[in-house]
Amino acid sequence: MVLITGGLGYLWARIAKYLLESGYDVRLSTSRKDFIIPAEFSGANIVSMDLSDSTSLTNGCSGVSTVIHLAALNAQACAKDPEQALLVNGLGTLKLLRAATDQGVNNFIYFSTAG
Repeated sequence: MVLITGGLGYLWARIAKYLLESGYDVRLSTSRKDFIIPAEFSGANIVSMDLSDSTSLTNGCSGVSTVIHLAALNAQACAKDPEQALLVNGLGTLKLLRAATDQGVNNFIYFSTAG
């Protein structure tokens, strides 16, 4: 099972589509409460995950062999609120990495952009 974080973003959708079409079991995570998953992702397992909540991260990583981590605040949000950026992009990634390690995840792929 491959877990992709970063709920419904541009890159998230392209990677998810490719993996699903290639026959992978895919779990897609989002922190959004009200979301509509496009029909093309109906074969995926959808979970709600919050990078500040260790329990949701542990549950999201359960049974996963690979995490593709795309969840983060964008450059504009980071510039507007650097403290929140550190909490989400820094501490949230660390918490996810710890949950993945605790759950025996073999691969952790981290994407980052600079804008």
